[in-house]
Amino acid sequence: MKLLFTLLLFILISFASRSQNFILNFEDTTVINQVFYTDTFLDPQHIWQIGIPNKPLFDSAYSQPNAIVTLLDSALPPNVNASFIIGIPDSIYQLYQFNAYIGSALTFVQKFDFDSTRGGGYVEYSVDSGSHWHPVLMNGARYLSYYPYTSIYCITGNFGIPQMVDGQYIYAPSWWSYIPMDTTPLGIPYFTGTDSNWIHDTIVMPSPLGEKTYQNIPFLFKFTAFTDSNSLPREGWMIDNIGFQGYVFSCPGGINEINSSHIKVYPDPVTDGFTLSLTGAGIQDYSISIMDLTGRELLYREEQEPELTLKRGDIVAGSYFIKVTDKQT
Repeated sequence: MKLLFTLLLFILISFASRSQNFILNFEDTTVINQVFYTDTFLDPQHIWQIGIPNKPLFDSAYSQPNAIVTLLDSALPPNVNASFIIGIPDSIYQLYQFNAYIGSALTFVQKFDFDSTRGGGYVEYSVDSGSHWHPVLMNGARYLSYYPYTSIYCITGNFGIPQMVDGQYIYAPSWWSYIPMDTTPLGIPYFTGTDSNWIHDTIVMPSPLGEKTYQNIPFLFKFTAFTDSNSLPREGWMIDNIGFQGYVFSCPGGINEINSSHIKVYPDPVTDGFTLSLTGAGIQDYSISIMDLTGRELLYREEQEPELTLKRGDIVAGSYFIKVTDKQT
């Protein structure tokens, strides 16, 4: 038996709207008030400041004029532990929780300058309104592709299995792009040293928000800058354009060992059903399987006709693999 191809099939209740972004560029006070939070407990020394950066390495924002900086015009002192929180806006949260094929990611750009043995910056997440915080995982997405016909991105990787986090089953957020280079004694990955170029970073949440146990409790992310008592004066951390982006959970395509011009599956995304056409492929006896993203087989058929139409039936909205195997080879 020869595996002909596997591909990802989107099965939807209706065609979902294209992913929507939110960007916090620290210019719009209304947006800042909706998603940004800090107080004297999170930042007792008022280290995080929003405005125009005015330091040798931090001399301008990514989206001018404003960014958020550990002190706009002076060095980061020793003995600092300063945090701010970003919450996903309700409008974005409501959009993604009903689109089962969409994962999501927090994105931002940054520069940092820390005494590499004495300070750094890290990000944590919470699923229970900030009662408990957890470090973003080091293992995460491995590939990112852009599909212009849908204006969406596609991520793949080894995300493991859903885990219980403070009473909710989720795929824990994980780093994708610029992974932190050190770990605190508590096991939290953090940025340290100096990089004065703008770095684009991504934290992936591979499971759709709709898979969270309690829909009315959003993800929160906490950014923390720290130094110890012996830290040398450095410029600290500057962050801009914190955003939230929808992503396709996994990528179309896969194993394809015969001429793809002879294989058609349409429509994709699926509403009520889809048609598989192998016209011209020279296949006379084959099997077809539909599997979910965990590999569980939901449908199996053995066929001889070159064109087959299948109804969606009881298959719920989501992302599925379709596998076709030639039984005669």
